[in-house]
Amino acid sequence: MAGTELRRAMWVEKARPLAYWLLTLLVVASLGAIAAKPAYATTFTVNSTGNGNDLDFPGGTFDGSSDGTCDSNFTVTITCTLRAAIQEANASSTTNDTIDFNILAGAPGCNASGVCTISPTSRLPNITDTVIIDGYTQSGADDNAAITNANNAVLKIELSGANAGGTADGLTVAGTGAGGTTIKGLVINRFGEDGVVIFNGANAVIEGNFIGTNAAGDAALGNGIGVRVVTSGNRIGGPANAAQNIISGNDTTGVLVAGSSATGNTISNNHIGTDADAGEDLGNAQNGVFISGAPDVVVGGNGANGAGKDVGGAQGEGNIISGNDQHGVSIDNLGASGTKVQGNFIGLNLNGNGFSNIGNSRDGVRVSSAPQVEIGGTGSTFSNGQGNTISDNGQHGVEISGSSSTGTRVLGNHIGTDFNGGSDFGNAGDGVRVGNASNTTIGGTSAGARNVISGNDANGVFIQGTNSATFNKVEGNYVGLDASGTGALGNNLGNAEVGVRVETPGNFIGGTASGARNVISDNGGTGVSILATGVSNAKNNKVEGNLIGTDADGEGALGNFHGVSISGAPGNVIGGTDSAATNTISGNDNHGVMVLGAAATGNSVLRNSIFGNGTPGGLGIALNNDGVTANDNKDPDGGPNLLQNFPVITSASTTTITGNLNSRPRKTFTIQFFSNPVPNFPTLFGEGETFLGEKTVRTNDRGKVSFTFATTLDTDEFVTATATDAAGNTSEFSQARTVE
Repeated sequence: MAGTELRRAMWVEKARPLAYWLLTLLVVASLGAIAAKPAYATTFTVNSTGNGNDLDFPGGTFDGSSDGTCDSNFTVTITCTLRAAIQEANASSTTNDTIDFNILAGAPGCNASGVCTISPTSRLPNITDTVIIDGYTQSGADDNAAITNANNAVLKIELSGANAGGTADGLTVAGTGAGGTTIKGLVINRFGEDGVVIFNGANAVIEGNFIGTNAAGDAALGNGIGVRVVTSGNRIGGPANAAQNIISGNDTTGVLVAGSSATGNTISNNHIGTDADAGEDLGNAQNGVFISGAPDVVVGGNGANGAGKDVGGAQGEGNIISGNDQHGVSIDNLGASGTKVQGNFIGLNLNGNGFSNIGNSRDGVRVSSAPQVEIGGTGSTFSNGQGNTISDNGQHGVEISGSSSTGTRVLGNHIGTDFNGGSDFGNAGDGVRVGNASNTTIGGTSAGARNVISGNDANGVFIQGTNSATFNKVEGNYVGLDASGTGALGNNLGNAEVGVRVETPGNFIGGTASGARNVISDNGGTGVSILATGVSNAKNNKVEGNLIGTDADGEGALGNFHGVSISGAPGNVIGGTDSAATNTISGNDNHGVMVLGAAATGNSVLRNSIFGNGTPGGLGIALNNDGVTANDNKDPDGGPNLLQNFPVITSASTTTITGNLNSRPRKTFTIQFFSNPVPNFPTLFGEGETFLGEKTVRTNDRGKVSFTFATTLDTDEFVTATATDAAGNTSEFSQARTVE
């Protein structure tokens, strides 16, 4: 027994060192595993404005492996620079690490206001692993809480590229593992290239920063580009108040989204080109937002309360994009299809007006060779839709250019007015210019799709280009009026020139569908002008169902200079054979419809209500703008609408109208009859307020035909008639005849 106990004791004594050795290995292995793979995301706290590498990385003392501690000094006191923190976060095997800030007041680089400036002397490391960089963790910093379009954020961490070299970016998200990175609460300025670039890794968030300005957001300290995005699904700004970026004062573009891989990005609720409070010009030197070949980008969003304004619990997503030295928003290249620009103030200040004089120097929105772009959106009214207010810009409000810019829709915007659509802050050029583009829709048949296009210094809408620029629609808009449709903007200058100017073929102004009617009134020039040019014949356009010269109720005289003018353009139709195509053309200062030029043949003016124009002296329909055009035997002459002879009414009773037509022999004509409460003064050649009906006749070998038309009339009314040949040439109105 004693021998057995002795042998057992000897065995335990021999085994003890082996057990200690195995235990030591287990502890070391466990510690190594913990160091290599932390169980939880790590927070690295920057406490220095210095530029040093983390000591675990090349350039420090150790071998480049991460120990989970940010330290660029390796003294008793840990010194964590932003450079070292990014290096540690990149090396961490977990995601969603955080870089916070706790730089003591009075530290090198911190001023009396508590703003601490980090000035790297070379390019910072790329961000290759998901991280949250949060400048609002610095003492004294506070995010924006303003419920108006002002910005009251207080930023205390400034990242300056003044010493980083001319080709350095500020922060670069460049690793596939960096998806979902968030950068917020920083002032980023003076980098020679980009303030922030998202080069790889999707779904990054850039929010609550001042990019291109000083810490107060009131002076320009530009980067080359403010923010450049070449990947998908990223968000610049956001609907929350705290998410609002100020992206201004940069040396080229504020926000650039480029390339086919940069799909589905959102730019919302930012101030781009203004100071922090969106009251002063702090423009980027080129475009506010430039989308180049990137599909399905959203600029803005729900603008129900106007460019980020909060009303109740709703938060607006629109940006304020003003003060930029080129375009507010530029959308370029075939690849930029599906872009949406919604709910923004473009050219205006925080209150949605132009009193600050901070319009973009060129277009508010320019679309160049990009298809299927949507500018604005629809709702039951403007205030709950996604319409932009695009005003006070140095050229056009919206310009759509290039044959590849097909299918653009301009919906529910106020263009040339303030946010409420009640004051004139016109763009210096056209409200909407369509240049050599086709299948554009301006407006729509719902109230929410209606644009108010008024107050602009040139035309309200201008469609121009070659004969291929066709099938554009202008429908359901107020052109020259305020948003109520009852009042004029300015002093007889809704838009300073033409309401809707068309120089290409096959377009539609208005329509027969419910809601397609435009109200085109109070413009300094013609309400609707159709003009052939050296590159386009401007034929086969249709003007249907509009109110031209009245308010939206068809009442009151808010006249244009002329109602409709056709110059050198053949084959157009004003009105039509359907009652829904009837235009009301009334209250204009001169002629209701004017046709000019020998090439302007085959223009039909049918079934309209034309009255109260040019009193005294104007005509309902004028061929050649030289007064009443006298009839001639057999009508052999040429000119606008072949100077088609008008009918002669010989008698009118309460039941019957009789008369005759002398025109080209053996031809078929449509005689349309109208009643009027008074004749045109002083010519006594009537207009045509109420359509009574029509009769088809055919002239004989001598070019003559008599007609009788049964109707119902009151005594002391006046009746008139027009003649239209089979080729569509409509005459002037006949002399008025009193019903007896």
